[in-house]
Amino acid sequence: MIWIAALSVAFAGVQLVASGRKAERERAAFVTDKLMPVANECFRQAHQRSPGLRGLLTLQLDLQPDGKLDALVEHVELAQSSAVQEPELAECFRARAKTLRLKLPLPRGPERIELTLPIEPL
Repeated sequence: MIWIAALSVAFAGVQLVASGRKAERERAAFVTDKLMPVANECFRQAHQRSPGLRGLLTLQLDLQPDGKLDALVEHVELAQSSAVQEPELAECFRARAKTLRLKLPLPRGPERIELTLPIEPL
């Protein structure tokens, strides 16, 4: 299991907080880069439901190798430690993440990464 917590990667007003070894940070940044374009709609919907939504959303993603150079997002869940407990937002991320095919080798097999995304009111 990989716990991600301290590099900042900004994308469309959302920031990933990640730390750990360089390879882990690179994988977290890569996943975030691929996930955020399809997940921005999730944030928009969440803000429509709760206009003042703010705080840290923490998601755990299980990555599964699919061949030598590909990985799939096998599972996404809302972490218990997440300050933002918005199940519909987590479900939206799950649905969109499962459509991704990542050009990301996982040399040690399946991995779990934890993404913490600050959410600010629009």
